[in-house]
Amino acid sequence: MRGDFESYALKVTPLNDNEPARLAQKVFMRVLPSNSLSFTGHLKPKGNVHITGYAQYRPRPMDRYQALEETPLVKLGEAELKSGDWQSFKFDFIPPNKDQRTVRVLLEFRTTEKSIHPIFMDDLAVIAWEEGEFGAPSLRSLVAKMIVICWCDCGG
Repeated sequence: MRGDFESYALKVTPLNDNEPARLAQKVFMRVLPSNSLSFTGHLKPKGNVHITGYAQYRPRPMDRYQALEETPLVKLGEAELKSGDWQSFKFDFIPPNKDQRTVRVLLEFRTTEKSIHPIFMDDLAVIAWEEGEFGAPSLRSLVAKMIVICWCDCGG
């Protein structure tokens, strides 16, 4: 599907098999112009892995450092990935009210085996969807009007 781009992809290796590895944005993204968001990307684990996506919101007028320490993580979804080829993931979510629209996303990896192995990732993005006439993402937005806030285009 995507070819073998391991030399260009971001590589994350958990430090031990008892604790998950976490990849997170250091900052909160600006207010996004959408009521429907997706956190998506491609992963290629070298062993079986459990992934969990999270969002963290910063309420106004809280500063970034306080929000990083004090605001809770909101689980977006989780998936089990098998060792092998590139696999896509997508976690759809709706941000809370406008006072908490600044967001950062996190991805947590937990190996499901005793051995520690790397996970390669590419094309991580947060997508803000344009809403159609009935409040759902429109087909047109899927093709041409999609706003991609790129987080990590690691190659490929």
